[in-house]
Amino acid sequence: MSTQSGISASEDLLSKFKNFVSSKSRAIVARIHNESVIHLTDINAKETPESDFAQLADIVQGSCSYVFYREHDGPDGLVFISYVPDDAPVRQKMLYASSRNSLMRQLGSDRFGRHLFVTELAEFSTEGYISSKKHEALAAPLTQEEASLLYVKEKEADSLRGTNQRRSHIGSTGVQFPVTEDTLETLRSLSPADLVQLEIDFETEQIKLANKTNTSVNELGTTIESENPRFSFYMTPENKLVFIYTCPGASKIKHRMVYASTKSGVIAQAKSAGVDLFDMFETSEPENVTEQLMLIINPPPPPSAKKFARPQRQRSARPSAT
Repeated sequence: MSTQSGISASEDLLSKFKNFVSSKSRAIVARIHNESVIHLTDINAKETPESDFAQLADIVQGSCSYVFYREHDGPDGLVFISYVPDDAPVRQKMLYASSRNSLMRQLGSDRFGRHLFVTELAEFSTEGYISSKKHEALAAPLTQEEASLLYVKEKEADSLRGTNQRRSHIGSTGVQFPVTEDTLETLRSLSPADLVQLEIDFETEQIKLANKTNTSVNELGTTIESENPRFSFYMTPENKLVFIYTCPGASKIKHRMVYASTKSGVIAQAKSAGVDLFDMFETSEPENVTEQLMLIINPPPPPSAKKFARPQRQRSARPSAT
């Protein structure tokens, strides 16, 4: 969860934030969209910081957001607010948590005197704002990194507790979206040259079967999806099952991050379901798969150890008898 997402502020947001710092506006609301953090709207100051805070509820409307809020006009008068609702999809929680620190560094960490983590829309109220300040005054001071780590741990704990209706996806092997039972059954019944590609269904937060084909080793590079990450299982002609993780550079950053965090969970679930893996590897582009698989199927012979050749002893010439 501490991995940085690679998502950064758009040029438009950086420009608007620079103007905001020297203005009298109350806040800026920003969101992640198309691989970057973009400016959503501004909030003008009307009354007091406490009463203006309540305006945010109508703007964020239950969607994950970053809010840069002006508490006072001092050099550290801004508050960085991460709003991630408890019922937000797991991938959104991951994305906003892993992008927060890099975004703050881009904007200038020293500009923010406080950092708030908000999970309920009801917290965007005058009472919620005052309560957060009182709670912060009683708590031991934390560094930016400590506060971020505490937030992530709390979110993981909340997910682990879960409810009867919602299954936790956070496990010891990372994010564990469940692999559907029919997909596991497919993996248990593969024949030689069968290629199974799995994908994440972001709507249901499950791992499902994308397609199944009978493919030769030489055709793997052109058969595996080249635009999006895939978890592939290939039964070699020698009846050896190999797990292949591909993550093309052309795929979306947020997809690459979620797939990378889910990979270990997919392997663990497959093994628990009785799927016997001979080997596994990962590569960025599918076109590299055939070459890497051939090294597994037909590994090169180990280099032979050369024996040290002891130099022959030079015999001194004896003088001839006269």
